[in-house]
Amino acid sequence: MNKYNLKRLFFYSVLLIALLFISTNNSYAYSPFRNPKFYVDARLGLGWSNIKGDFNTYTKMQGNSKLSLVALYRLKTNLMLESSIGISSFANKYKGNDLKAYKARYFQLPLLIRYKFYKVYSLGIGATNHFLIGAKQYGIGEDFDDVNINDKMRKYLPSATINLQIGDQGLYLGCIYDYALNNLRSDARAWDASSFRIYLQMNISELIIQSRSNN
Repeated sequence: MNKYNLKRLFFYSVLLIALLFISTNNSYAYSPFRNPKFYVDARLGLGWSNIKGDFNTYTKMQGNSKLSLVALYRLKTNLMLESSIGISSFANKYKGNDLKAYKARYFQLPLLIRYKFYKVYSLGIGATNHFLIGAKQYGIGEDFDDVNINDKMRKYLPSATINLQIGDQGLYLGCIYDYALNNLRSDARAWDASSFRIYLQMNISELIIQSRSNN
């Protein structure tokens, strides 16, 4: 069994255990979500990503950002199904014989189970589907040209996703971590990728409800 199969096996085992815990444990469900079953959020995240693998030296993280539209559906009092649409990337910078950077941009479609506990905290766990938009090798300096490497990259990439959030009344602060479950490359090379973002999220539906109730 290769390392990518082991990653997937570990991730799905953790996900199954978490879902079993959530479905059988309501001891921390102090505060329910609001009445509506469906929510729409706007989320802006900033952070870092990295690509590691068979490079001949260490790689450095690169900046990462994502603006997304988030949809949530309430399954139970404190249990939500979450998805979103947005575009983000995995990228790095490394110094081999010369200084280069690699960046792969993806259309991202996650699917998470979110559980709310201790009134203002919630935990989301699941997977993200990454669909390749484009990938390039960037040369740093005047003597290097950018090279399109789309044909060397997988067009679809799954990742394990965990998301911790705090907030109430329609405004939330959170952090999200993604770890690729497959090799980014479609050729003989081996690349791993991960990203971490801190985000601010505004629950549009909840703010409308609050404003109406205040009036």
